Amino acid sequence: MACLDKKMDIMESDSCDFSWCYGLVGISIYMKDLEEAKDLLKEMQHYMTNSLAKLITMDFLPINNHQVCLCHGIAGLIYYLWREGCLECSHNILRILNRYYERLFIEPNQDFRILEGYGGMLLVMLALHMNKQFKGDILLGYS
Repeated sequence: MACLDKKMDIMESDSCDFSWCYGLVGISIYMKDLEEAKDLLKEMQHYMTNSLAKLITMDFLPINNHQVCLCHGIAGLIYYLWREGCLECSHNILRILNRYYERLFIEPNQDFRILEGYGGMLLVMLALHMNKQFKGDILLGYS
C-alpha cells in the first residue's frame, strides 16, 4: 500500500484503499488482535484511524465516485470509526449517509445486499441511530 510505505497522507493519494476487505479498515481491525509488535501496530492503527476520520469529517467524498457498501465503501468506513469510538453520530455523518439514502429513490434497480449494496448502508444508519452495534458484525472481524 503506497500510503503506508511512504507514510504519506491518504487524502493526497487516489490509490489508497480504505475498504474493509482489502484496505485500511480491514488492516486496522486485524491489528487490534495481534500481540506481537503491539507498540508499532498501535501507532500505525492510530495513524490510520485518524486519517480515516479526517476523510469523513472533511465531507469531501463525492457521492458518485465512492461506493456506499459495507465491504468496500463509505458505510464500512463510518461503522469502523464509530465502533472504535473515533466518530460520534454527528450531523456531518448523518448528512453523508442521507445523501446516499436519497440516491436510493432516484436511481432504480439498486442493489440491497448487506456487504456490497445499500443494505449495508441502511444497517450502519440503523446502528448509529440506535447507538448499538449490529448483530453479526463479528463476521467482519470485530470482537
